[in-house]
Amino acid sequence: MESGVADGSLDIALLSEPERKSIDFIPLLDDPMLVVFSEKHDLSGYDYVPVDILRDYPFIMTYQSYDRDVRKVFEQAGFDPEVKYYFRDDFAVLSMVQHGLGIAVLPELIIEKHPGDYDSRMLDPESYRTLGIGIKSIKEAGPLARSVITYLKENVR
Repeated sequence: MESGVADGSLDIALLSEPERKSIDFIPLLDDPMLVVFSEKHDLSGYDYVPVDILRDYPFIMTYQSYDRDVRKVFEQAGFDPEVKYYFRDDFAVLSMVQHGLGIAVLPELIIEKHPGDYDSRMLDPESYRTLGIGIKSIKEAGPLARSVITYLKENVR
């Protein structure tokens, strides 16, 4: 979506904060990143799960091209997770987690969208993805784009 906004094929997009500053970005909300695991997993004993201990667990993740936000958590912690399985969508990741085949780090909004037999905890230190509006140029936005931006700013939690 970021490249679509940058090249003009998209007027506006809802996305995670871009790494490159090739487009203007208007933040709307911070979505907590949570560690997700099967019920009765030993991580359920934590109120906040220390990121450092996650290096000892097998992970289930989406392919790297699908989700930069999860990878940022590990980059900031200074290690690469041991990934047991890769999938194309978050629902498949959650399905494997609830069957006890590994753990995952996912945004809270994804977890809320797909209820299941799993548990989750905040990370320590806390980590968030920033969701917002991407637009080629706020200054050059037309009336419709400005209306959409205003609506989203007023109505996104």
